[in-house]
Amino acid sequence: PEYTEVFDKDAVMTINIEAEEKEFEAMLDTATEEEYIRCNVTVNGTTVYGAGIRPKGNSSLSMVASSQDTDRFSFKLEFDHYIENQTLMGLDKMVINNIQGDATYMKEYLSYDIMSGMGIPTPLFAYAEVTVNGEPWGFYLAVESLEESFALRNYGAGYGMLVLLPRNVFI
Repeated sequence: PEYTEVFDKDAVMTINIEAEEKEFEAMLDTATEEEYIRCNVTVNGTTVYGAGIRPKGNSSLSMVASSQDTDRFSFKLEFDHYIENQTLMGLDKMVINNIQGDATYMKEYLSYDIMSGMGIPTPLFAYAEVTVNGEPWGFYLAVESLEESFALRNYGAGYGMLVLLPRNVFI
């Protein structure tokens, strides 16, 4: 798919999120509710208008939400949340992980890279510099969501189908 070029491992991608300031702050204040708000997202110069964004995570979400020192959440970007079938060059969803639990910023990246090198279907990934409303927000790891786009790219249109084999057929 065309969106594979977005995840260039030889460059740091740029992601700018434009959202109503008060809505964005309210989303952060109630992060554990994981509610989407509308935003415009520009990735490497390509803008998707009317996308959805929300904080994501489990233990990392709780950790950031309970901290007085940071609001550096991981986020889920859903390009078709408000506008049906809208994508970023064929990509329906992406996550941007804050990787703050890893002082090296490399463990998740290297894990995906090793699995990919072994031929295991792996989400696309690349480092990203994130800004929110033009202000620096931090260095993240952008990852293709393990959802529709990932399944289509790796397994084709028939992903998830069960195939019944005739009796006495062994694989």
